Amino acid sequence: MNLRIPLFNSFSARNRVTLAKIASKNADYEMQNNRFLLKQAIEQAYLNIETSYNRYNILAEQISAYKESFRAAEVRFNAGAGTAIEYIIAKNNYDRSRINF
Repeated sequence: MNLRIPLFNSFSARNRVTLAKIASKNADYEMQNNRFLLKQAIEQAYLNIETSYNRYNILAEQISAYKESFRAAEVRFNAGAGTAIEYIIAKNNYDRSRINF
């Protein structure tokens, strides 16, 4: 039978407690970092939605403007007051704005 005397047991217990405290602080820092990253992702998503919405509205207005421009060019062309080039340019602008939309 062997006799064991735990002379240095308190040092290992103290070290385990210290390591557990460090691990706890590390987990806290990781949680704070994850919260920051989540907040950043949410803000970025919101900005992307807002930008997309604004772009949508701008493109919708552009379609309306080019549609009216094309209608005016068509009336002028049919009346003989406009050229085919003006008509084609107005039509291309209108078509391009619908494609972009």
